[in-house]
Amino acid sequence: MPDGSQLGQQIADLVVETYNSIQNKAAKPIVRLNGVREWTILAGLVAIEDGSLTPLTLATGMKAMPNEVREYSSGLIVHDLHAEILCLRMFNRLLMAEVNRLEEEELRRKTGKRLDSDGECEFSQLKKQNLGKISDASGSTEESLGNRRGLGGASINSYGNGKSEDAEIKDEEVSESKSQIETLLLKRNGEKFALRSGVKLALYISEPPCGDASMSHISNDEKSWEHSNTEEVVRGRAHFNTVGIVRTKPGRADSKVSYSKSCSDKLCVKQYTGILNSISSHFVEPIYLDYLVIPALKFLEIDFRRCFQSRATGPKPPSAHFISALPFKDDKFPYKKESDATSPLPLSYVFCAKTKESQVLQNGVKNGAYVKNKPPRKNGASCICRQSLCQQVGAKLQQYQNYEEVKTANIARQQLKTLVRSLLGSWPESAPENFVLEHST
Repeated sequence: MPDGSQLGQQIADLVVETYNSIQNKAAKPIVRLNGVREWTILAGLVAIEDGSLTPLTLATGMKAMPNEVREYSSGLIVHDLHAEILCLRMFNRLLMAEVNRLEEEELRRKTGKRLDSDGECEFSQLKKQNLGKISDASGSTEESLGNRRGLGGASINSYGNGKSEDAEIKDEEVSESKSQIETLLLKRNGEKFALRSGVKLALYISEPPCGDASMSHISNDEKSWEHSNTEEVVRGRAHFNTVGIVRTKPGRADSKVSYSKSCSDKLCVKQYTGILNSISSHFVEPIYLDYLVIPALKFLEIDFRRCFQSRATGPKPPSAHFISALPFKDDKFPYKKESDATSPLPLSYVFCAKTKESQVLQNGVKNGAYVKNKPPRKNGASCICRQSLCQQVGAKLQQYQNYEEVKTANIARQQLKTLVRSLLGSWPESAPENFVLEHST
């Protein structure tokens, strides 16, 4: 195993190389007609085993939807579009695809039958399918960026019926990933699956995670926001001189309020709860991040230690798996922010290197499916929205009637989340979001 700086550099190079090999133009920043250069933030999850590196999922993005969207999203809109959060959501989708595959193989060994009527599990289907099913929703310039870039979609219909009413276009060309790890999970004790022993996970981010872990970095480049005494939360870049506190996603100072917590806060909590979501945690034992890989020029040890270790005051739960930092020196990501004269890429992108599933997102839905103040157009929900992730699991959730039941059924996990959030201080709650599961309709 190479030393920390060498390992961090190798991981960063692999993620950037994987992203650069993607040919989908909608996934990349461009130079606009007025000469303004776009930029974005990239995150990538990499598995480490016996010195080999395997890219798993990657994502770009830097937006958060306002809290009011939850009034009508019903699990069809992804609210947190920051790259590292999207990357972990896609990882959870990958895990459940692998659970489906492993269960199908086990059933086939026992009975000679498969799980689905078509004779193939979801994982196998994704490996064979091309990524040509792309939303062709039409819309005005105000509602859709599809007119400018072409529309982005996934290889399966996000509503779970397995068919697409959208037009097919030329398959996206994605180079073969250098994957060495074919199977991440194994069955333990005949109950839940678990990450195979010896596999470690590293999350590369082209910028330090927003919030407490990046306060020193952004205080050198940004102006501090004024914090209104009437606001119940500390938003984004307000109060640079106040550190060690929970913050919401930055956005703009004049943007509508989002109660989505900063990536620093979310990653801090995941040191205790793991990176599984409320769905995959029913079937897989907790999985934890081992490393955070960020550029050395934007890394400060004192910020990192405070954010991820010392600021959680009080008795720590025994489940803590503290993240280690792997700063790297040679930043080869070609689309980072260079100056205030550049503009952020308005689209987000998710990609799974193992299944080759990908999707371009606009405002939390498939690019071209966004409708202002309403749920997305038909078949426009993302493959990583809550409804799609529930539908991916299918009959495995048949004992639950709605998403809230799924979310709260894992009592130990819920109690742990509540405890850790209390250790961090004020944790503003987003508006509730619930929906009836498909088998209950």
